[in-house]
Amino acid sequence: MVVEGKLDLSQATERNNMSIQTLENTKATGWTLEKRREFMKLPLTERRRILGEMAEKATNHYEEPEAQKERELWQSGDIVEY
Repeated sequence: MVVEGKLDLSQATERNNMSIQTLENTKATGWTLEKRREFMKLPLTERRRILGEMAEKATNHYEEPEAQKERELWQSGDIVEY
């Protein structure tokens, strides 16, 4: 039974797969307003899962020695007040 405004399981799965693929494709360019709205339409548990994966990737990136050295270079130095 399909209720207007509700998705059946296959539609939800298809939308979910498209959403994840779309989010993966926007990593380099950032999230457009359309992509953010699409993300917000996902169930809360799915949004939390995706954000958790993204947080894990960010954590791994910032813990890499090369990323730490790069950050130290641009964050260190004299503080100049004008």
